[in-house]
Amino acid sequence: MLWSQSIISTLSYPDTTQLSGLQKQVWQQFWRKPAPLNSRIALNTWKYQKGQPQEGQRATPPLIPADQLVQTPHRVLHPNTPLWYQCQLQLKETHLLIVHADDGAQVYLDGQFHAYKQPYFWEIPASSDSILLHTRVLNNAVQGGLRRAYLVSLNDFEQWQQEQQQIDQNRQLALLAANNQLDEAEMYTALNATADTLHNILRKHNYFIQAPFVQQLSKHTYELRFRVNSEQALHIACGEDPTKLSKWIPLTEPRFLFENLPTDTTYYYQIRTKNAISSILKFETLPQSDSIRFAVWGDSQGGWDTFMQLTQNMKRLSPNFAIGLGDLVSNGASPTQWDDFLRCLQPLQSIPIYPVLGNHDYDGYYDNWIPEEYHAHIREKNYFSWQAGPAMFIAIDPNETFPIGIKGAQLNWLNEQVQSKEWKEAKWRFLLIHQPPYSQGWPGYRGDYFIREWVEANATSANIDFVLSGHTHDYERLQLKYQDNKSARPHKVNYIILGGGGGGLEPEQNETFPIMDQIYNQHHFAMFDIKDQQVKMTIINLQGAVIEEVVFDK
Repeated sequence: MLWSQSIISTLSYPDTTQLSGLQKQVWQQFWRKPAPLNSRIALNTWKYQKGQPQEGQRATPPLIPADQLVQTPHRVLHPNTPLWYQCQLQLKETHLLIVHADDGAQVYLDGQFHAYKQPYFWEIPASSDSILLHTRVLNNAVQGGLRRAYLVSLNDFEQWQQEQQQIDQNRQLALLAANNQLDEAEMYTALNATADTLHNILRKHNYFIQAPFVQQLSKHTYELRFRVNSEQALHIACGEDPTKLSKWIPLTEPRFLFENLPTDTTYYYQIRTKNAISSILKFETLPQSDSIRFAVWGDSQGGWDTFMQLTQNMKRLSPNFAIGLGDLVSNGASPTQWDDFLRCLQPLQSIPIYPVLGNHDYDGYYDNWIPEEYHAHIREKNYFSWQAGPAMFIAIDPNETFPIGIKGAQLNWLNEQVQSKEWKEAKWRFLLIHQPPYSQGWPGYRGDYFIREWVEANATSANIDFVLSGHTHDYERLQLKYQDNKSARPHKVNYIILGGGGGGLEPEQNETFPIMDQIYNQHHFAMFDIKDQQVKMTIINLQGAVIEEVVFDK
């Protein structure tokens, strides 16, 4: 059949130091960011006023006194706080306002909330009268504020969007070259080709734009997600025997649910379009033995060269699954960043992945707090739980509200989870949250009080063993003991920060409190080995060397 003659390639993020000279030329020419918008009007001077956390997700803009002027970029040390910026505009024609802020922003015109046209872009209408503009920066980090804001014409923006689409196409060509999918003649042609010629080169190849990855949705249900560069109809075949896969099953979208799968089983699948087919891929369902091994990282956050090296190191240690502790990308509204993130996970393609949401995974979505690209690429639920061997894991998401916290339906769900039979019968219990309860590595930041308060109130009653976090870009460890009464045996909670997955590391200067048991400023990941009553945690750096090994006993 025709489709069997062409292979759908899986494109990994490459080790750029290992590329040939010609591959490097293609990579450097085509793997680049879009140029900035040319005709932009910078808004550098603003009136500034600190807001109050209790304002919540929407607020009434204040009238800021004329003498409270600041210049951008402007950053202040006010964690989990809204920051108000105000100026006057008078435009003869409609423009787009572009805002870059830590962490996100809302826009208000003449005192009324003004929804974005798309993430980071607000349409500001022409007006014969002066318009009062408020930019409300929502700081979920430590230092935050308005980095920059400027206006562009609609025509320039439309042209810039076309250039962005061309750059996305060029990046795919760079990946094909780096993954040895282009021959020498195609690479030479590409270096001096027109956009139409580049498009024709890409059309000759079949590849995954979003690399396939598998996650567990329930004990016996796993979901596959992927995306190919073809718009042809998709089919999948699957089974436990790679030589006897099922008949081809038509797909209405690029995802598939594997249901009623047994534990500790290798499952195989193959994807095809009308004229191309993938190799036979596989994944392994979770074991239910007393021994499991899993990898954990946090804050990959756009540091793809580093993160790719870490995932390769993870693969060599053969974990049963892997956990990402948030800030998976640096711009949550960018589809290409999510594609890059999943390409870096290709060494772990054969195991389930559990990506937890962080504040940067919400970037661009501070109008509605719905992380649309996370939902499109990863999963629909912001918080979830699962069991593996003798352990249970609860992943929570404090970033779906402002100021950050666990509230409403999520708090009710969390309280139900720690009262569940599964949690109580687990030998080891892990709470996963991007923001840490305690941290010393980031000057001016001591951890987030809201989760510290909940953990300390529930440490003994919920028997929490580990709280794993990211957010602070280093490795930190702290063990605290809790007692409900003097006669009770102290219960130990281990607070672990694993924020060295790719983002820029914290400075050597640390906060004076709390005093953590250990801090290392290196890129790293953790490997956990659980065997019945014992957990061994190994911290491994970028070079594959052990930073620290700690054994925890019940």
